[in-house]
Amino acid sequence: MVRHQCREQAVIGLYYDECQHAFTSGKTSNEKLLDRFKALMKEPEWPLMLILSGVPVLAKHVNSEEQIALLLSHIHFDEIHLGKFADPTKDPDMLELNKLVYTYAERADIDVEELVDVDSLQRLDFACASRWGLVIELLIRAFGLCRLRSQKSATVKMFSEAYAQNSRLPQGMCPFTAPGYRDMIDGDKLMRMVLDD
Repeated sequence: MVRHQCREQAVIGLYYDECQHAFTSGKTSNEKLLDRFKALMKEPEWPLMLILSGVPVLAKHVNSEEQIALLLSHIHFDEIHLGKFADPTKDPDMLELNKLVYTYAERADIDVEELVDVDSLQRLDFACASRWGLVIELLIRAFGLCRLRSQKSATVKMFSEAYAQNSRLPQGMCPFTAPGYRDMIDGDKLMRMVLDD
C-alpha cells in the first residue's frame, strides 16, 4: 500500500522522525519492521529513500540488520557545547548556533538583529536540551509564527510561544523569559522530557 501510494504520488522518500519509538523490546517485531524498511528501499519498480531520525539508540536497532546498515548513511549530531571558551565570539558552537539562527531567519525573511545576543543563544541552547535538531525545529516554528502573523522581526514572545507549543513546562517556566531559568528549570529533567517526547 505504501509503495503504491508513493509511486502514484511520485514520492521518492519517507521521513520517519523519532523512529526509535517504532522499535519494541521484542526481537521478532523489530526484525519485521526492519524487513519492511528493507523492502521499501529495495523495491525494484519504485525504491524509496528512507530518512530515519531519533536518539542514538536508533542506530543500535538499525545496525542490528546488516543489509539495512549497509543501505543507510549514518549522520550523528553531537550535542551543543557552549561555554568551552571564555570569549563567546571564539566558541565554535556559539558561532555555529548564531549562523544557524541567521541562516533560517534569512530564509524566512525575518529580522533577528535585535534578538540575537549571547544570552538569547544560551537560552535557545538550554531550551532545546543542547540538541541541534531541536534548535532547528524551534527556529522553524518561531519563524513560521512570525510569517503567519505577518511580523518581519522575531521577538522573545514568538520564541516563547513556539517553545510552548511543544513543551510540557508549566506557564511562566519558559527558558526564553524566566530571569533565572537555569536555577528555575532542571536541565536534566528538561532533557529527559524532550527526549521522551
